[in-house]
Amino acid sequence: MMSKSSILEKTYYTFFGFMVNLNRQLIIKVKKGREEIMKVAITADLHLRTKKEYPERYKALDNILGQCVDLGIDELLIAGDLFDKDLSSYSDFEEVCKKTAYKDIKIKVIPGNHDRALSNTKLVLDNLEVIDKPKIIGIDEDWNIVFVPYEVNKLMGEIIQSLFPGIGNKNWMC
Repeated sequence: MMSKSSILEKTYYTFFGFMVNLNRQLIIKVKKGREEIMKVAITADLHLRTKKEYPERYKALDNILGQCVDLGIDELLIAGDLFDKDLSSYSDFEEVCKKTAYKDIKIKVIPGNHDRALSNTKLVLDNLEVIDKPKIIGIDEDWNIVFVPYEVNKLMGEIIQSLFPGIGNKNWMC
């Protein structure tokens, strides 16, 4: 078992949150010692449709991306339900994301139950990535992030156990 001091030495994350229009956002500062490696903003449940139907939701997205620029955020993770339903066109969303001010923000989208058919083939911008299959991304040699999109009739724990077979039967908070 790790001592309390070694656990603290491995804890690189600092959290703080703020509200933006429709969304709660969380900023994660990834640090190694005192050095900041990256900043990731997390938001969810924008439930976009067309800009004509819900212009205020696109204003909220624009606000979120603007705050990412102001705060020096490297990546924006949209953790489920970016869209309210599967759309035939995602051009309104891409129009906001392709603004020059936002071109350096890497946007990762994890589909939720409302937009589970979303895939990389539907979004074309270079700074957008849809994580439509479970994926592990390493931050550094000690830390990984597990991305798990919504799957019909599967529990989060079942998906995580399929990624890590030796992890055992545990309850998960996601």
